[in-house]
This record gives sequence, C-alpha cells and structure tokens, in this order.
Amino acid sequence: GAGIQASPNVSRLLKCWGLGPHLEELGVKPHNLSIRRWKNDEVVGFTPFGETFVKEYGSPYYHVHRADFHRMLYVAVEPYCNIRVGCRVVSVDPSKPSVMLASGEIVSADVLIGADGVKSITQQYVIGGPDAPMATGDSAYRALIPTEKLLQDDDLKSLVEKTESIIWMGP
Repeated sequence: GAGIQASPNVSRLLKCWGLGPHLEELGVKPHNLSIRRWKNDEVVGFTPFGETFVKEYGSPYYHVHRADFHRMLYVAVEPYCNIRVGCRVVSVDPSKPSVMLASGEIVSADVLIGADGVKSITQQYVIGGPDAPMATGDSAYRALIPTEKLLQDDDLKSLVEKTESIIWMGP
C-alpha cells in the first residue's frame, strides 16, 4: 500500500527519536475513521482520532505516504548503521545474529531487521515457525489522487474538506 498508518504508540516513539517535525510536515492527522457500507454510504462504524487520541494515548494518529515514511526512518538511522537493500535472505541464525543472503554472503550485526514482506523468511524466527499467508477472498484497494483534482469535482471534494479516514466495505 501507498500509506502507512502511524498509531499513537508509533508516533510517540518516532517523536522520541526526534522525528516529530518530520511527522508534522509529511503526515496527515485524520479526525476520525469512518467505516461505511459501499452501497449507500451508511456509516456502520466510527472511531474518533484527532485530539481524542492525543488526550487518551498521548500522541496523534498519522497517515504518511510510504516513501516519505521510509525516507524519514532512513535519514534518522543511516548515520548509525549499515542499511542493506535488495538482498534476499535465505536463512537466519538468531544465535549470532546473522543472515545468509542468496549470494552466499553471511551478514552479522548487533541487530538485524527483516523487512522481507509477506513471504518472509525472517518471520519464522520471530513467531516460531512458518505461517504462510492464506487467501481470504477479500481485497483492499487504495489509490493516490491529487487533492487539487478532488477539489475540482463536486461529488468528491467532501473527501478532502474533512480530514478523515474512510473505509467502504462491500462484497
């Protein structure tokens, strides 16, 4: 997906790491989550975010574009570590900690972060065994549409005028 949802526990941690100004600049703080029926737009679920989350959990809820979120994290940690991308992990030795890459290279470090997606090799070592994804028949669709284009359309501008997260559920 194009978006990262940073709940208060995450935004609080990011602020502790000095990334609060970046979150404010790059993120959007939705006022609420609205779950709606696809057929008639009836609201079937509602969660207030905004100041309610700040009061209850001590930090805001943000939506951040994935590329912006990755860049923000990269800038924060890059001076302190060696980030490797595009390397396929084929095995993990948590006792060292180290990984073997598809190239045969073994990489060791104090901390290894496996961000290897839905077909993760590293998750086996975190959750204690393979837990392959199972098809549910459900789908989620996301899109990025420039705000200016939404504001030009009378039927769509309400999606921008109130900052909220909306989920339409249907068959």
